[in-house]
Amino acid sequence: MIGDCVMIVNNQVITDHRVDCLFEQGKFAIKSNDEADKKTILQNIRKLANKPDGYWIGSLDKSSINHVINGSLEVTSNHIVLMTDGFYDFYTQNSGYNFGELIEMRKESTNIDPIYGKKDDASILIIDV
Repeated sequence: MIGDCVMIVNNQVITDHRVDCLFEQGKFAIKSNDEADKKTILQNIRKLANKPDGYWIGSLDKSSINHVINGSLEVTSNHIVLMTDGFYDFYTQNSGYNFGELIEMRKESTNIDPIYGKKDDASILIIDV
């Protein structure tokens, strides 16, 4: 598991919480500053991606693989669902739908993130067990 991904297995949500504090600080700073400062705040946060004093996310930077959290567990559910944080946010806001419906809804969605001013990546992988 790494910073910008989520896994749902055995009705548990598993993610990497090492990035939570930094992103919460960034969201607070963005809300309390003017438009010009928002871009600078976001750029400063993004500069910390995949850096020893920052946070680790999945990317084309091959060194990020050395910073994943790994482990094992007994799978008792019928599915293992892996998703990016962008799809997970959409999933939590629309929890009454199945994954197939959510995928179609997300494809059609034009919502822009009110904090970051862009549409986050939204990938999902459903593994039947």
